[in-house]
Amino acid sequence: MISSRFSTALLVFSMSPLGFSAAAIYLLAALHHLSAGSIRLLAAFHHLSAGSIRLLAAFYDLSAASVSFSTASHGL
Repeated sequence: MISSRFSTALLVFSMSPLGFSAAAIYLLAALHHLSAGSIRLLAAFHHLSAGSIRLLAAFYDLSAASVSFSTASHGL
C-alpha cells in the first residue's frame, strides 16, 4: 500500500505534462515491486518517453510562439 503522503506527491508531480511518464513509472514500481528484467524494460521505455517529452516541449514552445504572434498581429 502506498502511503498517503507519497501518493499525494505523486499526484502533484503527475499534474505536469512533462512529469506524467516519470510519475507513472514510479507508481508502477511502488505497486508491483518490479524485477530487474522489468526495470531494464522500464528504463528502455523511459528513454523513449524522454524523446516524446522533448517533442511535447517543442510543441508547447511552438504553441506559445503562435499565441504571441497572434496576439501581436491583433494588436492586443
